[in-house]
Amino acid sequence: MQSESLQFEPIGRVNSPVKVRRLESFREVESEIVIRPDLVEALEGLDGFSHLEVIYYMHLRQAGEGWATRVHPMGFTQLPKVGLFATRSPQRPNRLGLTLCRLLEVRGEIIRVRGLDALDGSPVLDIKAAWKDRHLEAAEMRFPGWTRTAIELWEQLRQ
Repeated sequence: MQSESLQFEPIGRVNSPVKVRRLESFREVESEIVIRPDLVEALEGLDGFSHLEVIYYMHLRQAGEGWATRVHPMGFTQLPKVGLFATRSPQRPNRLGLTLCRLLEVRGEIIRVRGLDALDGSPVLDIKAAWKDRHLEAAEMRFPGWTRTAIELWEQLRQ
């Protein structure tokens, strides 16, 4: 496979109260995506959707910072190692983040969202409206058994 260099131009930036990676859930975190002025027109109609998929660049991770092909999910050594791509670990080859988050409001060049796990200042590469017919219904989704244990361990840490 030939290596190809890619370049992206951010469409906006994240304004978030979260400045550094944290252990808590982002589920209730409200943040803003500030879109470039030349792309504000591209937001037309977005406010009719309840959720967005946001692709962003994990800008605070250092280039070449370590990642492994197999990891303990969420760093819990009690769990078996699995392939990196079976996890949501931020230690990834291309430092890309992808989050499904709730759209709260579109106002001019500002998109307010809840649940975006991007840190303050993260460059946003793309936004897509989440269409129900394009996604599996929750009842159709399946997860390996270790995910239940990971959630339980996570909850214990938060107490």
